[in-house]
Amino acid sequence: MTTTNAKPLIEPVYTIPEVCEILKLSRWTIGRWIDAGKIKAVNINPDKKGRRELRVKQSVLDKLLGGAATPDDEAPKRNHRRVADKAKRKRLLTTNNYL
Repeated sequence: MTTTNAKPLIEPVYTIPEVCEILKLSRWTIGRWIDAGKIKAVNINPDKKGRRELRVKQSVLDKLLGGAATPDDEAPKRNHRRVADKAKRKRLLTTNNYL
């Protein structure tokens, strides 16, 4: 009998520190993403008061890692330019019709 790419019966889950290591992000970023709904996490111990014990499924990480690291529409936009001296600043402002 041969098997072909069968999924395991129990899907692996990861703690928040493990997710941080896999995604190379801080725990604060992971927490914000969970709160914002970008990462779906499961609370394995909802009875504790005020403390969440969260786990993230392997399939959720696969979806995150399968796509682009940061979609273009979510990438931070640079809205400033560093200028070394006053002459360059004035030239930049006049070139872009700010003065």
